Amino acid sequence: MAQTLVQPTEKQLKVENEIVNLKLDLRLYVYRGQTQLIGARLYQGQTTNFRTPGGGFAQVIAVP
Repeated sequence: MAQTLVQPTEKQLKVENEIVNLKLDLRLYVYRGQTQLIGARLYQGQTTNFRTPGGGFAQVIAVP
């Protein structure tokens, strides 16, 4: 399978009085066509991790 490379979305966040750009990983967990859970993580670097200052799980707000 091939697909177009899509750059990750970035979110600016204030961490320890400094503005940083963190990448955003948004995931929808779906079962039988119904969304069960929405999760987001903020990170820096090549892979998602939980050691990035200001990174980790992020709040997701669904707007109808």
